[in-house]
Amino acid sequence: MFPVPKLDKRLQKKDEVLVIKTPTETDKIIAIHSKFLQRKTIYHDSINQTPFVIFTDKKGGHRAYYNQNIKFKKFNFTTNEAVDISGRLWELQENFLKLKNTEKTLKRLHSYNAFWFGLQSQYPNVRLIK
Repeated sequence: MFPVPKLDKRLQKKDEVLVIKTPTETDKIIAIHSKFLQRKTIYHDSINQTPFVIFTDKKGGHRAYYNQNIKFKKFNFTTNEAVDISGRLWELQENFLKLKNTEKTLKRLHSYNAFWFGLQSQYPNVRLIK
């Protein structure tokens, strides 16, 4: 174990969060409660004024992508396809989102899962979304 300097009770200490971090662009970090994302299969936000989208499947798996301000309204976790608000169909790939029948892609955004107590002790000023 490692020392936790200050206990943050906004979440239970072993609650899982999805961490959004772009170290080459900003030192800001966002932690999103996994239970929050399970209730929202599509979640839009931004970090350092860079918009992104997260898709969550029924098993709780998350994928985050830079979205260039494209908003999505539907996600089919069985086919790994999403529909944007203009009605265009996108395919979710491991490293990018691809607009069907075109070459347009949106890059994957680095993210990872962590326990709340560990993340919060390392980054006490993290922005939490729950």
